[in-house]
Amino acid sequence: MKRSTLYGAFLTLLMFWLVILAVVVFLFQARGRLNQDVATLNDEKQSLNEELSARNNQLATAQSGQALAIQELSTRDAELGEAQNQQSSLENELATSQSAIESLAAEATAAAASAAELQATLTAVQQQPPFVRLIAPTADTAITPNEPTEIIIAATDPDGLSLIALAINEENQLFEGHGETLITITVPWTPAAEGSYVIAVSAVDLTEQSSEAVELTLDIVDVDARNAAIRAEVEANVLEIRGLELLAPIVPTLLTRAELAERVETDFFGDYSEEDAADEALIYCAFDFVTCDFDLYEFLISVYSGAIAGFYDPETAEFVVVADGGLLSSSEQWTHAHEFMHALQDQHFGLDQISDDSMDSEAAAAFRALAEGEATLIQLLYLPYFSPEEQATLFEDDGSPDPFAGAPAFFREQILFPYSEGFDFVQTIYDEGGFDRL
Repeated sequence: MKRSTLYGAFLTLLMFWLVILAVVVFLFQARGRLNQDVATLNDEKQSLNEELSARNNQLATAQSGQALAIQELSTRDAELGEAQNQQSSLENELATSQSAIESLAAEATAAAASAAELQATLTAVQQQPPFVRLIAPTADTAITPNEPTEIIIAATDPDGLSLIALAINEENQLFEGHGETLITITVPWTPAAEGSYVIAVSAVDLTEQSSEAVELTLDIVDVDARNAAIRAEVEANVLEIRGLELLAPIVPTLLTRAELAERVETDFFGDYSEEDAADEALIYCAFDFVTCDFDLYEFLISVYSGAIAGFYDPETAEFVVVADGGLLSSSEQWTHAHEFMHALQDQHFGLDQISDDSMDSEAAAAFRALAEGEATLIQLLYLPYFSPEEQATLFEDDGSPDPFAGAPAFFREQILFPYSEGFDFVQTIYDEGGFDRL
């Protein structure tokens, strides 16, 4: 029994060791397979790492390519934008060029039309007769007998001029044109006597076309002789109106308007300087008649030079009137009557008393007003010697500037006082008893 038990225990122990051995073998085998699997896994890991590295390289390469592609795409986009801009610019240039072409075409059409019009005009002009003009004298040229003057003729024709004709009261003169397209001819002429002269000019071109005659009628007048007769008639009328005799001949001094203005400044203001006028202006300023910067000297020169058409100087017995070359107008005759009356007053009543020391300033002003009032009355009584048409011209505005425009009221009244107040005074006396009462 005991032996069986030991045998059984041995068998059990053997079985145990066999089991352990089997386990060890199994574990050894499992370890080998595990190591093999680990090695395999390591190989696979290495392979996967290599593949991953390759894939990473491929990815980096792909990303680099992508960046290059993006850069290329950006470049292409920029090039596309530039190309689009260039296209737009080219389209604008094309539109501008098209507009310019259309404009040039329109200009060419207009130029062609203008050329056709010019050609038609040229043809029409060539078919026109010569053009001739009388340059001088003109209708308002004042010419006296035996006064040398010039007749100036201008003629033109595109076909060339053959002949220019001048006729003075049907006395003809011919001048060769020598084929010139434009010619000016100056002919000396001296009218021998007073009278009406008809000057006619015409021209013929190389195609034998003749211009119409251009005519001018001139009345040649001996202005000096006529004016002397007019002045004598005016003076005779004044003597008749006033009822006085001429005690001594009165010969007027004839001056142009510019010469008269110079005489006024010399004779009236010779002893009156600009400093004198400035001092006097300050006195007037103190009474508020003028502003303190008022140029009295220039004002007086301007007024007297512009307003006076003649004057009589009692100190020298000189009778000065304006004579600008033409026949005396009604206004100039009227002025002559006024100034001639002063000469007549001086011969009979002595106007030089105004400037001597026998009168104070108020008496001299009154005496001067009496003289100017009578001369103005003579002008009024002289009106019937003019025709209605001549009377109308006396009161027309001739466009001359008013010498008193802008003048202080004080000076206007002071300067016009001898004429306005003097006339009222004389008119009152004359109405009471005529010139005898005066």
